[in-house]
Amino acid sequence: MSKAKQNYWVDVVLALAFAVSGISGLAFLVPPAAGTLIRSQVLGIGLRLWGDIHTWSGLVMMAGVGVHLVLHWRWIIAMTQKAFKAKPQ
Repeated sequence: MSKAKQNYWVDVVLALAFAVSGISGLAFLVPPAAGTLIRSQVLGIGLRLWGDIHTWSGLVMMAGVGVHLVLHWRWIIAMTQKAFKAKPQ
């Protein structure tokens, strides 16, 4: 697989994991319905499942960032060296 395709698929996985993590995180911000003290579901999905979805999407995102860093490590090093290189006066 070409490097461009690798980068594309890593970015797709990262974007999907980010979206799922964000949506599942928002599920915890939905207030309970009027007249109830607690909420057990959001959009028909139980809070325990929302928590699992949030946890796993976060783990996928962390793994994707790790892969992204590995794929771009030489570029990161080169840019860091360039940023801290002494400039002539």
